[in-house]
Amino acid sequence: MKTPAINIKNVHLSYNNNAGDINILRGINLEIMPGEAVAMVGPSGSGKSSLLMLIAGLEQVTQGKIEIFNENITDMSEDELAIFRGKSMGIIFQSFHLIPTMTSIENIATPLNILGYIDPSKKAAEILDLVGLSNRRDNYPSQLSGGEQQRIALARAVATNPKMLLADEPTGNLDSAAGQLVSDLIFNLKDNFGATLLIVTHSTSLAQKCDRQIFIKDGIIE
Repeated sequence: MKTPAINIKNVHLSYNNNAGDINILRGINLEIMPGEAVAMVGPSGSGKSSLLMLIAGLEQVTQGKIEIFNENITDMSEDELAIFRGKSMGIIFQSFHLIPTMTSIENIATPLNILGYIDPSKKAAEILDLVGLSNRRDNYPSQLSGGEQQRIALARAVATNPKMLLADEPTGNLDSAAGQLVSDLIFNLKDNFGATLLIVTHSTSLAQKCDRQIFIKDGIIE
């Protein structure tokens, strides 16, 4: 029997404020298999993005356990998480998160440099070509359209050949044409690299491209 790429066991997430505890996620159990494409859908504020951040190791669970490729990330230190994330995951955000003082090629090469690749610029150029933006290699983010910035962010996310792609509303800030292009690229690159894909989205068309959809409401999978 295959080991799940993502195995979430009784995960809770809550925050404390002056009014008391705010429960974001309540008893989430979920398995996603290697190579599977899964969309997390549901109303705003339901906990979808929070769950994605937990899986990425960017937030800490209040209770429960998350295993990624059979590694329990809930027991990892910040340094261990950063190394694991760099080697195993590519993350795409709605707001691109490109470094404004770096060119396209430099942004893509950043994770390669961190992981000690011998020729990061060559690898970055190959990935830049895959997303169809070789002619933008020396442009800064401010010189790119929203769709181009997201394609650069996507190229950076797959530069290290991650086993998993996590995408939080990757087409949310784009017009329909740019969103369709980015959507197609995500699935082409996912297939190209054989990665597991988990997407948070409000886009029906993007969700329908996935193998299955998970509906989250009020912090619970329905």
